[in-house]
Amino acid sequence: MDDTIESLTRLTDIAAREYSKVSHKYIKAWISLEEGDRVRLETYKSKNLDVTPLQPQSPGIRCNEEAYLSFLYINLGKHMDKFKEKLKVLEAATGVKLVVPDLKGRSRSRDKAYYDYDNNYTRLVDVGRASAIATSLPQLMLAYDWVLANFEVVRAKNRCCDARSAIIQRGGYRDVLFNIKLKDFCFELQLHLAILFDMKEEAHKILDYARAMIEPALFKIKELKKREDKEALMDQINRRQADIDVLKFRLEGLFFCFRLPFFSSLPFPCLFFFFLRNRKF
Repeated sequence: MDDTIESLTRLTDIAAREYSKVSHKYIKAWISLEEGDRVRLETYKSKNLDVTPLQPQSPGIRCNEEAYLSFLYINLGKHMDKFKEKLKVLEAATGVKLVVPDLKGRSRSRDKAYYDYDNNYTRLVDVGRASAIATSLPQLMLAYDWVLANFEVVRAKNRCCDARSAIIQRGGYRDVLFNIKLKDFCFELQLHLAILFDMKEEAHKILDYARAMIEPALFKIKELKKREDKEALMDQINRRQADIDVLKFRLEGLFFCFRLPFFSSLPFPCLFFFFLRNRKF
């Protein structure tokens, strides 16, 4: 396990060094924006809706079963056209540029559910997703207001003005995240600034590399930890069983003493039990 942790640490250091180069570019680009617009965007934090959105349950199917994942993909596929229609209205009203990819790949969804959500597929609210790209902060704020007014938003996160620690954790990238409910199913819409979004491809190459190298190592550590925990539990059970066996032997010796005529008086059994208690077994 130590070798696995050491290799994981090396991989993480490499990925962190590369990503820090992109992070510096993000921060520089953000500072270059008009300060007044950046300050005004801070007020949009009051419009955050910080809840945990969930996909709907399916009768008779548990949320960690493969059948539920199939149910989710079928229904999101059915409602994707309606989602795209509403996004086109957003595009026409605000002038943002839309990027609407296909549904997230199933293997990636399985990985995310496993690593992040303890195999709870109802937490996968970004399988159907889209990006709206604004060329300026005023346009981004216009789109922000339009989405809140015209979609059924269940979660809104202004990640442009998060705490410094949260922004550093994302490598300096800033955006706005919405989870939108459509026919009871959740879709994700992200609002991006073009000046940052144009650099995102470079960052994603590093993240994809890091994910491909690091996640298998994390999985291995998780499995090793489970095995170690199981071995520790079995060791504890064996020790408890040994204690029980010793206690059983002592009690049997004590009961035997009481049955002997010359041990019928109280001091003798007590002395014998004291002898048994202090013996090394």
